[in-house]
Amino acid sequence: MYGLYHTTGENISEFLCFYLVQNVVPATLIITTRKDSPLRYLCIPGMLWTASRFIRPFGSSGSPTWCQAITQLVIATLQATNLLLLNPLAESDISGSTTTIRNFGSKLIAAFRMLAQTRAVNTQWQVKNVPSHPRYYLHRGMRTPTRGRFLLRQLAIVAWQCLVLDIVQTVSLQQAAERGLQKPASLEIEWIVPLGQWAERIATHLSIWFVVNRLISDLAYRVLSIFFVGIGLDSSADWPPAFGRMADAFTLRNFWGKFWHQFMRQPFTSISSFIARDVLRLTRSSTLERYTNLSIVFLVSAIFHVIVDILQSIPMERSGSIPFYLAFIIGIMLEDGVQNLWKRLQTPESGQDEEKRSSDIVPLWKRAAGMLWVMLWLGVTSTWYFTPMIQSTNDDMQVIPFSVVKYIGFQSLIAITVGSGVGIAVVFEVEL
Repeated sequence: MYGLYHTTGENISEFLCFYLVQNVVPATLIITTRKDSPLRYLCIPGMLWTASRFIRPFGSSGSPTWCQAITQLVIATLQATNLLLLNPLAESDISGSTTTIRNFGSKLIAAFRMLAQTRAVNTQWQVKNVPSHPRYYLHRGMRTPTRGRFLLRQLAIVAWQCLVLDIVQTVSLQQAAERGLQKPASLEIEWIVPLGQWAERIATHLSIWFVVNRLISDLAYRVLSIFFVGIGLDSSADWPPAFGRMADAFTLRNFWGKFWHQFMRQPFTSISSFIARDVLRLTRSSTLERYTNLSIVFLVSAIFHVIVDILQSIPMERSGSIPFYLAFIIGIMLEDGVQNLWKRLQTPESGQDEEKRSSDIVPLWKRAAGMLWVMLWLGVTSTWYFTPMIQSTNDDMQVIPFSVVKYIGFQSLIAITVGSGVGIAVVFEVEL
């Protein structure tokens, strides 16, 4: 059991109550108080207490679904800090965002959406690099997906994702059982290992990033989209894809800024911008300000993921989130340095050719070299991040709430997953 109580129903009920409080209270303050109201400052400590109530280890290996749910309380606190204090919104801002927001109820819902949907889709505050809807809809003459077509595609992909995660869960449990029969592995991370072991390690880490972690987050997002669009509370236009295209992840900046989900962009950058510009008063867009912003964002992200590790029963002293995320500061600086050096070394003619190209058109060789760089960096530095997770995985891990492998067998599950995956990719034009 991963909750505070003995039954799943009690845990879900308590979480939903606190989650509503975490969003309804600051939403109410946004539309009923001035931007400098003391009540806004008093709200944040209460939200911190609410979130801290749930930050504790759950089970010997944690539940990804439960961890995702609990972290929403932390994200709500960060977003409330942003919208109440750092970049405060008031009733006039909410009312002026669209003509359909007139009464108290519609204003409260709009403020609630701003807090809960951190990408602020289809508002004037929408974050950068939110992916557009798949070309599957455009090919059928739909600029905005119709409700029926959207739900059908989402349901098909969700079903397939569950099959894939069932395979992942089965393999992980088998590996955990094998480790349990063997001599306990050292908790120390081994960096000096044979080349073949490094290749296996890198491949494992990349599969976790590009398959497992992506699917877990994407599955939850799609399920929510099915629910809210299905009951008519949202339009399909409000639910663009969670992730961008894998082909865009040819730099470390692009990996986090274009390919990976942007749910944390606004909560994290609001803190970094406040510190860099308002506290340190650095010149906007200067080199020092940009890298200070970058450093603070990854520091906040590292601290946030330490909390996630704690929820997964990884002690703080064993968590690798701090070195892993802070390493990206160095990685991106190196990346920027190499790109600037390349520009300096180019001849005037080649430089002019580069300028003539669209900013979206990157030569294939550059994409290939960039992807190799990103994969090597991710594969190596993820050793800090994933080793404690892999070592702590036990036989009570539950990636999905149900499994079909015990009914149809592992080989049949693989065959069905591969076959259905090909069919879904063709029929619904799935983009990677």
